[in-house]
This record gives sequence, C-alpha cells and structure tokens, in this order.
Amino acid sequence: MRTIGRQKVRTAYPTVLAIGLLWLFAASVWAGGFSVQQARLVRQAEDYFLYADVDYQLPPAVQEALTNNVPITLVVELKVRRARRLQWDEVVIHKKLRYHLRYHALSKHYQVQLEGSGSPRTLPTLEAAVQSLGSLRELNIAAADRLMLGIAYKARLRAYLDFEALPLPLRAVAYLNPQWHLDSPWYRWTFEKS
Repeated sequence: MRTIGRQKVRTAYPTVLAIGLLWLFAASVWAGGFSVQQARLVRQAEDYFLYADVDYQLPPAVQEALTNNVPITLVVELKVRRARRLQWDEVVIHKKLRYHLRYHALSKHYQVQLEGSGSPRTLPTLEAAVQSLGSLRELNIAAADRLMLGIAYKARLRAYLDFEALPLPLRAVAYLNPQWHLDSPWYRWTFEKS
C-alpha cells in the first residue's frame, strides 16, 4: 500500500508543478499594475492636504468585469509616522481612501466615487475614469495640529484593489488569477511641519 501512496504523490507532483508554472507564466504576461508616481502633503491654513499621482494599469480581466457591471473598489492608503529613538515609530496618521469604480450599461458611462463623499463623477470612457482616479488633489487628510513643529515625519502611500469588496462568486476567481493582484509598492518621502 505504501508504494501506491508514493505513486499517487509522484503523479500529482508534475500536475502541481505544471499549474504553478502556468500561474507564473500568466503573471509574467501581464506586466501592468499600480504605481504611485509622486505624492506630497501640503499644509493649507489649518489642515494637511494630499496631492498624488497614481498610475492605474487595469488588466483585461478587471476591465471585462467592469463592463459586466461588477463594481471595483480601489484603496489609497496613507501612513505618516513620527520617528522615535528608543521606541517603535509612532503612527500619527493612517488613512484609507476607498474609491468605487462602476460602469453603467444604460448610459455607457463610468462612475468614480470616493466613499463617504457626495455624488459620483460620471466619465465617458474607462481611460478618463482611470485618469480621474489617479489624480488625487486637495484631499483633506488631517488637522495641522496633529503634527509637531521641527519633527521629521516619514510618509508612505500605496494603492491596491480591494478583493474583499468584490462579489463573492468573483472573489475566489480573483484570488487565483494573477491579473487581479494589483498592489503598488509603497511610495515613501519625509517632511517636516511648516
């Protein structure tokens, strides 16, 4: 009986290897993704505002889901830390901005909406919607009194597709398909309160 068990393992191993290689090949064919091109926090009056440019390259699988009326949620995550010498860095600001991207088949337009804001922006093409999503301007992040004068802060920003916001039947497919694994590297910079 032991030889039968080993034989099953030997025949299953090439299958698992082939699936893994196929997955890696599919991931290498799609070279797109998300990247933060630039970001900065600007103090205006008594608040800090985020200005950033994010390059969203949506793969064919995501574009197809959108045109089939599947809403997509993209998250822009900002962390600001104050460095401390003998302790862990203190997280001063941690904000997640959730954007919903939808296609309306009747009007043949795309809608972009920041969660918790007013009405959505309606755009005629997917390219216009993606460009609108990538241009972050004057987003109120925090009151200026949350930061101290003369202290250096480390900020970082990233963008990613939220798997958990997808409809349940599509979620399993998204976890297994590398075209859905959209996550930018952290964009990092330092600044001082002015």
